[in-house]
Amino acid sequence: QRNVGAPRAGFEWHSDQSYKPVPALGTLLYGVECPPVGANTEFASMYAAYEALPVAMKARIETRRGVHDYAWAWRTYYKDRAPLTEEETRRLPPVLHPLVRAHPETGRKALYLSEGLTRTIEGMDEAEGRALVLELNDFATQPRFVYSHEWRAGDLVFWDNRCLLHRATPADASYRRVMQRTMVQDDGRPGIPLPASA
Repeated sequence: QRNVGAPRAGFEWHSDQSYKPVPALGTLLYGVECPPVGANTEFASMYAAYEALPVAMKARIETRRGVHDYAWAWRTYYKDRAPLTEEETRRLPPVLHPLVRAHPETGRKALYLSEGLTRTIEGMDEAEGRALVLELNDFATQPRFVYSHEWRAGDLVFWDNRCLLHRATPADASYRRVMQRTMVQDDGRPGIPLPASA
């Protein structure tokens, strides 16, 4: 057997296309062939995580913005792959998104950051900002906020990237796993592109 598509993709918590000025609103994933065990997809409620944050932390992050950086994520998590070209890096510069966003449909506040794509926090020392990203990510992905979907052939899952994180879990390579994915583009307010030097 051989991999079709990107091997070991999506194992870090993330929200699809958060590295774009206008991220994906939602994602649909359909299970064509699924292993009998393993290869679950985990989802973390960023509504529940935000609501459970201590008051002091809410105040600390209320007006902060995360730096979502695809090129950094590629260098950090995919060292076994060919580096991005200059053109690919140029097309996907880092962008800023608020750490706390009000959902445009529900009005509920949710965290918006992830270990996988949020490099650091605007206006903070790089290492200090990264540490805070990881602290918030770890808080948000506690078992009490997480649902793990056990895939069966024919399952179709549609999730809202504006209030959920998700990640893949390892699959047993002795089984075939075939998934089909599509994303729904948002038409909401875009994030703020950073200067090329960021």
